[in-house]
Amino acid sequence: MIADGRRRPTIYDVARAAGVSKTTVSHALSGHRPVDAATRARVAQAVSELGYAPSLRAQRLSTGRGQNLALIDTMPASVTGGVSLYGYFIETAMASARSALLRDYAVVLVPAAHGISALSRLDVDGGIVIDPLRDDPVLAQLRRRGLPVVTIGRDYTDGVRGPFVDRGAAGADIILEHLVHQGARRIAYLSGRQPRSLTLATRDYYQQWVAARNQPALVPMAEESDGEEGGRSAVAELLAAVPEVDAIYAPVDALAAGARDAVLAAGLTIPGDVMVATNYNGEQSRMGPVELTCLDLDLGGLAGRAVDLLIDLIEGRDVPERTTAAAPRLIPRVSTERPQPGR
Repeated sequence: MIADGRRRPTIYDVARAAGVSKTTVSHALSGHRPVDAATRARVAQAVSELGYAPSLRAQRLSTGRGQNLALIDTMPASVTGGVSLYGYFIETAMASARSALLRDYAVVLVPAAHGISALSRLDVDGGIVIDPLRDDPVLAQLRRRGLPVVTIGRDYTDGVRGPFVDRGAAGADIILEHLVHQGARRIAYLSGRQPRSLTLATRDYYQQWVAARNQPALVPMAEESDGEEGGRSAVAELLAAVPEVDAIYAPVDALAAGARDAVLAAGLTIPGDVMVATNYNGEQSRMGPVELTCLDLDLGGLAGRAVDLLIDLIEGRDVPERTTAAAPRLIPRVSTERPQPGR
């Protein structure tokens, strides 16, 4: 029944009104089989006049799909929560939801802390994993269920290949060249200890970059689960051991915020003594005593590519293993704003 007490129209009513079979109505609405234009027009008119809406339960029975995608974050809440209010995850999620709805799918959000236990209960057709860990248990769970998977960032698990949105150096190339242009001579890379895609891609690029310039690699390590405090303690130790460091690149914004605090606590100035830069343009980049130089990561584009890849996989289309993401755009702020000679 519908709100005013009238019986809800069925696909049989549409077929009767259009003078065709139920199967023809189904083909006309789904687009899975060809239907001539005149018949499709009659079906559309009958649907409009009757106010017919397809039954989602019936669609599920006929397709075997629930039209739901899981979006899974691997970062601990100490990084994505707190002052950042799940900024990166929610921004990616909103863009994913918009792209999915255009193709008649919905997105289910799965925070890192609930990943494995939640995935065993969720009725989803596939998953998108953001920055997967090497040997990621969430990816393993999805694959055990036989579900299609797409990753944002390459899966570094040995012997595993799957479709992914490739971010290349994930912005490390842009940040490092900017720091050099601003006068940096001893750049450190603040790394998380977890072997996730973002960390591995940016750290590998940094190490190759300094090696090409015959410079030592300075890679202080922080526990991501410690959030800002992890970045703060790692950089405090770095500055005590290598006082000539004049720039710090920390891709994870929570660690970068901790690095900023450590520099200031050491009685140094930003950017005069030490510059600090990060990847994500979130609250932790914009808040605090010094705004941090960061990147516009085009999260909408990243999410859209991942959603399209996953839906194509679910619907049986061929997809490339690697889809290239758009290059990030630098957002320069006070933390690297050194005056240049001749200006």
